Amino acid sequence: MREPNWKQMREWDFSYYMRSLDLFWDSWKEFLMKEQRDAYFQLIVGIKTCTYQNYIEKIRQREREIESPLLENVLQIYSCASRPKWTEDAERFVDQFKTKPVSPEPTKAGMDGG
Repeated sequence: MREPNWKQMREWDFSYYMRSLDLFWDSWKEFLMKEQRDAYFQLIVGIKTCTYQNYIEKIRQREREIESPLLENVLQIYSCASRPKWTEDAERFVDQFKTKPVSPEPTKAGMDGG
C-alpha cells in the first residue's frame, strides 16, 4: 500500500483531505493506546516474574520499531496511586498465572515418598 498524495488530495477536495487526516490521526492514537497497554502488560510480567530488565528491553525495542515512546508512559502510569481500569485488568490477569505453578516438580518413578 502506498502513501496517499496529500498535496493532491488537499487541492482536490479539502474537506475530504481533513476527514482523511482525522481518520489517520484517530487510527494512530488507537494504535498507540494498544501499544501502551501491551507495554504495560510486559512491564507487569517483568515485575511479577523478576525478569524486569528483559521486559524493559523488549519495550525499548518496540519503541525503536514504532518510533514512539512507550516506557516512560507506562512507568508513569505504574507509579500513580490511581491507575486506569485497564491496568487493573492487566495486573489481575498476570497475577492469575503467577499464583499457579506452570508444572509440578518432576519426580522419579517410585520415588514420590508414598
